[in-house]
Amino acid sequence: MKFPAFLIGAVISIPLCLCSCDLGELEDPGPQLDSSVDGKSIGYTLGEKFSLELDVCADAGYQWFILFSDSTVVRLDSTKYRPKDGARGGVGGMTVETFYFHATKGGRCTVSMNERQGWMPNVPPINTVQFDVIVRWGS
Repeated sequence: MKFPAFLIGAVISIPLCLCSCDLGELEDPGPQLDSSVDGKSIGYTLGEKFSLELDVCADAGYQWFILFSDSTVVRLDSTKYRPKDGARGGVGGMTVETFYFHATKGGRCTVSMNERQGWMPNVPPINTVQFDVIVRWGS
């Protein structure tokens, strides 16, 4: 039995499109934080998700390095980059990195973040953000 070529293409391309979607956008990322969280304590319930958006000079080779005081309390699920001005394909300019976190165990965790160039570990970071996460067991 012969199938029209467009039908075969549709049958092949639909599963590929489904596989290539960004599943992170389908889930609720929870409350969104920004650099104003620096120096603060934030409370979440066990299992709650939250995100943090920070500017990064990615075009100059900078990236955020994260240190958790207790990685069993808070977990980094994923990160995502986008141009700060929303334009795609431009050269230069600031990038926004979004970090998606998950409160995985009751307790307290200090999250320390440093923006620096990875190949220069002894040079002080150009930006730092540090905050405490307190995870409660129930609502």
